[in-house]
Amino acid sequence: MDAKIRSYRSRFDGTVDVNMLETPLVPRQSENAAWLLDQRYLLDRHDSATGSVRKERDFEEFARRISRVIASVETLYRSEEDLDWIRTLEKNLFSDILNRRFLFNSPCLFGAGAGMTVQQAYSDLIYRSPDSMSYDDYVAVREGKTESQQLFACFVVSVEDSIEGIFGSVKDAAIISKYGGGVGANFGNLRESGSDIKGGTGGKASGPVSFMETWNTMGSVVVQGGRRRAALMGMLYDDHPDIEGFMDAKVEDGRLPYFNISVSVSDRLLDSAKKGGDFDLISRADGSVVRKVKAADLWDKLCKNAWRRGDPGVFFGDRANVDNILKLDKKWRIESTNPCVSGDTWIMTDLGARQARDLVGAPATVIVDGTAHRTDGFFSTGVKPVFELQTKEGHSLKLTSDHKVRKVTGKTRDSMEFQWTAASELAKGDLLVLNDHRDLAGWDGKYSDSEGYLIGLLLGDGTIKEDKAVLSVRVPERAANGDVPGQSQVMDRALACAMELRHRSDFAGWMAVPGRSEYRLSTAAIKGIAVELGMGEKKAITPSLEGETSSSFYRGFLRGLFDSDGSVQGDQEKGVSVRLAQSDLPTLQAVQRMLGRLGIISKIYLRRKSGLKSMPDGKGGERPYRFKDQYELIVSNENLALFQVGVGFEDGDKRRKLDNALNSYGRRSNRERFVARFESLTYCGEEEVFDVQVPGVNAFDANGLYVHNCGEQPLPNYTSCNLGSVNLEAFVSTEATGARAFDMEAFVDQVYRSVYYLDLVIDGTSYPLDQIAERTKAIRPVGLGLMGLADAAITLGMVYGSEQFDRFCRSLAQNMAVGALAATVELTDLGKDPFPEHHLVSRLMEEFRTKAGLPPFSQGWLEGLDEKGFKEVIERMGRSDLIPFTLVNTLEGLLGATAVHRGNGLALAKKVLASLISGRMRNSRRLSVAPTGSISMLFDSSPGIEPNFAWTWSRKVMSAKGDGGYETREYFHPLVPSNLKDELRETGRLGDPRFVTAYDIGTDAHVTVTGIFASVVDSGISKTVNLPPEATVEDVKKVYEDCYRLGCKGITIYRDGSRSEQPIEAKKPEAPKASDRPMSSKVKARPGNVMFGKTIKDTTPWGSLYVTLNYDGDEPFEVFASLGKSGSEMKSMTEALSRVISIGLRSGGRMEDFINTLRGISGKEYWVFDCDEQTVVRSIPDGVALLMEKLSGVKGERPTEVPRCPECGSPMELVGGCEYCFSCGYSPCK
Repeated sequence: MDAKIRSYRSRFDGTVDVNMLETPLVPRQSENAAWLLDQRYLLDRHDSATGSVRKERDFEEFARRISRVIASVETLYRSEEDLDWIRTLEKNLFSDILNRRFLFNSPCLFGAGAGMTVQQAYSDLIYRSPDSMSYDDYVAVREGKTESQQLFACFVVSVEDSIEGIFGSVKDAAIISKYGGGVGANFGNLRESGSDIKGGTGGKASGPVSFMETWNTMGSVVVQGGRRRAALMGMLYDDHPDIEGFMDAKVEDGRLPYFNISVSVSDRLLDSAKKGGDFDLISRADGSVVRKVKAADLWDKLCKNAWRRGDPGVFFGDRANVDNILKLDKKWRIESTNPCVSGDTWIMTDLGARQARDLVGAPATVIVDGTAHRTDGFFSTGVKPVFELQTKEGHSLKLTSDHKVRKVTGKTRDSMEFQWTAASELAKGDLLVLNDHRDLAGWDGKYSDSEGYLIGLLLGDGTIKEDKAVLSVRVPERAANGDVPGQSQVMDRALACAMELRHRSDFAGWMAVPGRSEYRLSTAAIKGIAVELGMGEKKAITPSLEGETSSSFYRGFLRGLFDSDGSVQGDQEKGVSVRLAQSDLPTLQAVQRMLGRLGIISKIYLRRKSGLKSMPDGKGGERPYRFKDQYELIVSNENLALFQVGVGFEDGDKRRKLDNALNSYGRRSNRERFVARFESLTYCGEEEVFDVQVPGVNAFDANGLYVHNCGEQPLPNYTSCNLGSVNLEAFVSTEATGARAFDMEAFVDQVYRSVYYLDLVIDGTSYPLDQIAERTKAIRPVGLGLMGLADAAITLGMVYGSEQFDRFCRSLAQNMAVGALAATVELTDLGKDPFPEHHLVSRLMEEFRTKAGLPPFSQGWLEGLDEKGFKEVIERMGRSDLIPFTLVNTLEGLLGATAVHRGNGLALAKKVLASLISGRMRNSRRLSVAPTGSISMLFDSSPGIEPNFAWTWSRKVMSAKGDGGYETREYFHPLVPSNLKDELRETGRLGDPRFVTAYDIGTDAHVTVTGIFASVVDSGISKTVNLPPEATVEDVKKVYEDCYRLGCKGITIYRDGSRSEQPIEAKKPEAPKASDRPMSSKVKARPGNVMFGKTIKDTTPWGSLYVTLNYDGDEPFEVFASLGKSGSEMKSMTEALSRVISIGLRSGGRMEDFINTLRGISGKEYWVFDCDEQTVVRSIPDGVALLMEKLSGVKGERPTEVPRCPECGSPMELVGGCEYCFSCGYSPCK
């Protein structure tokens, strides 16, 4: 070679001082970035100084963990003599993260070290100084990785045209989702709807869209400490017979909510549309032409639907495969780009029991076998058929038939073996595992032991009246030996508890009922608690009682209930048990669940079936009376001792009987094995179902049972994307003259280092499927991208979209592409082999040489090559359809990429060409500009290659006053100078021309920057072209066609406001005529003391909401609304709202106007009412309006579906083809 090329390792800084880095003089992150880091990315770790587990405390510990875990993988390639190099590698990665130069995709940030950091031995290794690490220490970190160390963002699986293939893909996608990956697939191989199914049974296929619904039900919430939902990516070929239905799949709001969809657009469709020709739709069943359509009509429909909602996107499939360096082997063909239980299922958390629907999108710590596991909450997987699983011992759970539960496969006296089994595969008598919560200390929540005791007595033998609750106790006369009846202790305890509550001065406690051995205690205070818990005249264990109360309340409540209705039965010979009899099975099942959370296992049996029985009729005779099924809950064996200590009796008779029975046992009670016998699985209809991802244990407590948890990168099937991004803004420096300049050479060094880091991730990750591990390692793809482009432009004085900006982007793209190509070539000089399928590259080059008529690629030919000869070879490559066009464009820019070769351009050109000829490349793919929503916020930088979307935003944070309240805090983009903040507040804009947002930039500028990077990026680019509301379908079509012309593999558009539009073909009905009722400034008086109306009650996150609508004749006259606990701020605001509505109604206002005004108002929490499970309630005003609709029959206008963040409620922006919240950092993408 002509000149020496700079060594790879010289790109690393051997002088990094980690001690200086670990002690910054000022915080490296803004308050907003630090908040996001804490919420989403910091892991729990063991701290030897305290001997306990705590969360990582700062950005420095976060960076130490990631750099340590990734650097440890280098021991696969280095010996002990290379310890200094491994330390240097780690220090450079540590420095690059802390100095905001480079960051991996989110799964790597919270997956690195997952499951290891809470173990003392590994925590000590992961967080110590690199200068204290030995070679064996690094090896121990590498070998200690857990299955939760899944570091990749997205995966693609294949969907074959068979039931086995379809549901095999669902299984694979579910496994991938379990480990935090997004999953995509092309459904275009599935036969069309209406075609004959295989096997000749006469059945008809339902088509790919129907199976996408199945996928949607398992769309997952990625479990990351602020972790986003895993996106599902669905694709269909443009010539599939169901393509039009696929295009319409997301036109309806709320359908396929976990999917982004794209059409794989062929060159044939675009050519035919341009020429006005026909386009054949081809059967996937037999290859015949199902029908012909006008190509232009099909292309127009795609563009029109994208105009409506932003879906579908387009993926230029032929373009992607032409640009595929592995194209000679069909198994690497690119097909796609990148992804239960019922809502009333009770999930055990560290805050007590919660129903699955209430944990949607809310980070939660679930309790599994008494141990805490952090999750990002549950997520809806759509509407599916559900079945009720029942055990012989009374446990019940509604779930999908494929949901797995833990089954015992082998049992000895001292051990058991388990396996996961789908509910549909269980056989009667199978042993299912229950959760063991005996090590759980308890949990906080509403109400005390005393209040629980009173409510237990009320449920057992009390009455709720209009103004009070009445407890009743029957006390037999004193025994002959003088013993006080056991119920007397119950009365004493109940009175003591009641005295702790607020009561009237004339409260008299227990009062005897004349002529009966009965005493009653009446107080409004107990009723107040009962009402807050949602208990009405029909006493029951309500969701609020089971799900919002403390463990202390649990114990008191159960004690009161068993004092009222429980008994101690049996003897040592027959066996002793504590029993609770009821005809209401749901009540006993709730008691069973509550006992289980305290570690006490019980069984429920049917003792007597319903029927008729002759009983006294009160008139001296008898007549038949119908009685209900009678059930009995039984606590026995070693659970009795736990009941005695954890719940117990106040009733002295029952307490003595239990104590005596336990004391008389001469042997140890039978040990609880925490199992129940499967009895049946019964279909019970379709409903919305939910799932969760629980890293580490991959399971959760569902009604006490131990059950399993269930941006576009073009990828071959069963491979993955391994992403990281360089922050461009970090390479803007100030020169001696004070001018700002971009340090291109430092940027290129970062590209080299980043490719090195990403290559290590391939070996450091734990793969969800063996097939993905095998195929990913066979081609070793990496995806280096960018972020901070818009911010770099601002600091350099450029305007995004200007000619100066475009020139800067071309220079960036050229140097990044050449640097990444050179890096993957030079990695093979460092003891790292080419990717195993590298022979496909050498075959491709040889096939090109033959077709181009070039002489053999010999060593002599290479040595004699000059710059002119090199350019001629590249020019011939450009005319060939064999060499990927992004590779050609990269090679064209190689000689001019002086920041890479620093004057040795020809030497580098020869080396790269020689490596392509021999296939000596470490990685088959190098570049991918992915969405960087959350990770760019960690660096306080703009996302990807997108412009900025906002200069200021707000977020609710805990009040600085320390009063437990919240305050709204305003945040500004870090580059907004202080002297411009007032201007921004007043005008909503900045006069400085550099400060433009996505909606200030013309469509052409969006397309141009995408095309610049698409010319050299060999994987995908996630970029959104933002269009104004007035944009037309023709504007959308122009964007797509321009991107195709510029070489893009795909693009996403979003027209502002399109997700709240109705379908454009739909005509709005004529507005109803206004009511003739005159508005009046005089408020109509009440017609009398007695009015007739209706009341509806439902549950909110703040307690029960009651809305009463009274009428004057047929006209709505007034509204009363009451919420939650007396004295609360929410209650007073709700009451005030109802009073204002009442004044309006009594002044002539129309009910529908009030409903329309309130519907759609968003607040902090979203939920679903029991009375309308199809409508999401966004706030208390929205809920009041919905209940007013139910009461009055007056329908308000449906609120528009403006995209809102499911975590903080802020509006979401489409960034890089993916929705992103700039307030809290939530994104469903990676």
